[in-house]
Amino acid sequence: MNLKQLAETGKKLYEEEFKEKFAPAHTGEILAIDVQTKTAYLGKTPLEAMQTAREAQPAGAFYIVRIGSPGVYTLRSGRPAESGLLLQ
Repeated sequence: MNLKQLAETGKKLYEEEFKEKFAPAHTGEILAIDVQTKTAYLGKTPLEAMQTAREAQPAGAFYIVRIGSPGVYTLRSGRPAESGLLLQ
């Protein structure tokens, strides 16, 4: 499975199987979804979710999503656009 397929499969699994189960009680938290076993691992941070997931499935292929958000991270500009973007 290539990265594009992993992302598409993970997004579909989140939307169809996990979104209703975890939102709104866990909004803002992170899910690491093993796309092969269709298992989700919850964490307060991406690192925590991935540590839990890797302990359970060391060879898993994971899609990570922030519950209630379109992405895990947000890019914001700390300065005018010509100065570049900061990852926060």
